[in-house]
Amino acid sequence: MDSVYLYNALSGSKLNDIDTDMGYHITRLLNFRNEVILGRVNKEEFAKKLLSVIRQVSTLKEVDRICIALQLPLSNKIQIISSATSEGENLMNQNYSCFVSPESSLQTVSKGGIRTFGNINDILKSYEDNNKPVQKSIELLSKMGLKSGLSMKLESSAITGYLFLNSKKLNYFNEILKNYSTYLNTIEIVTKEYFVEETRFLNRLTNLESYLEKFPTSMLHSNAHLIGKEGVDSISNAFTYFLGHKTELQIKDNTSDTSLIPWGQISIIFSILLEEVRFKNNVIMIELNQEPGFINASIKTEMENVEKAFQSHNSYREMRKFISSLHMELVCINDTINLKLELCPVKNPNEIEYSVND
Repeated sequence: MDSVYLYNALSGSKLNDIDTDMGYHITRLLNFRNEVILGRVNKEEFAKKLLSVIRQVSTLKEVDRICIALQLPLSNKIQIISSATSEGENLMNQNYSCFVSPESSLQTVSKGGIRTFGNINDILKSYEDNNKPVQKSIELLSKMGLKSGLSMKLESSAITGYLFLNSKKLNYFNEILKNYSTYLNTIEIVTKEYFVEETRFLNRLTNLESYLEKFPTSMLHSNAHLIGKEGVDSISNAFTYFLGHKTELQIKDNTSDTSLIPWGQISIIFSILLEEVRFKNNVIMIELNQEPGFINASIKTEMENVEKAFQSHNSYREMRKFISSLHMELVCINDTINLKLELCPVKNPNEIEYSVND
């Protein structure tokens, strides 16, 4: 059942198809939703409070972790908005982030779809069998003693996120999914409303959705340092796609560390800025420089004062806010546009498209 229709049904005075006990717990969930709307729940404690409500259902008392995460636009980087555990240290708190492989099953979850795993040891073994390092978040879940999990996809316009539930019990969510789908859908409703509100800042760029549609998914996930011709060509195609004229990208790499770079985000930001000032050159040179903890990606234009040129465009202020929401900093000096972003070092970018522990 679609979440909107489910919400309308559950908000009514009758719960004809739900047993009395479950009806009571669904009502508690909806009451919690109202508390959130009225501002009576601290946003930083959303996950903690929601987990407490869920664990009051006797058959769900072994849900040991809840997490709401955002997939940053034009990247396969996941960032936690709110999370909580029933006991022990929470190794993935708010603002924890990591890259997830584009080939991960998480990336294939459809709208309204659910993904489950029954035994985390099977996932750990699959990395070992393929001679690959374990993805950072999977390793941390294992260290926290969590064995099984369930994830739901959340969407807000062009923004994607996920709801994660975990348990220390093996195969815990198999029966839950089968027998408590209505309750799970209600959790989804409550969480999605919170997610929409918490990610509203990303929609400052009002036509973001149309921008995203211009870039094929294969280009959005080009996070590794792309040294070969194929990688550079794919980014060149992204610029060509948006600027509307054939563009050749050249990358001058002055960095000492190899790192994951969100080329999807960089290409769309530079494309929008260059389009604003009617940039017509067929060759775009991006220079990469490194400073402690950060990488600077810069483009030289033919303008003496590019900042002044941008300020005459109404969308520039919103663009700066959008860039800031992606944890980047935009600096324009004389003829140069510079993006400052966090350094995410990796040992072998040709094989690793996801975050691992050092």
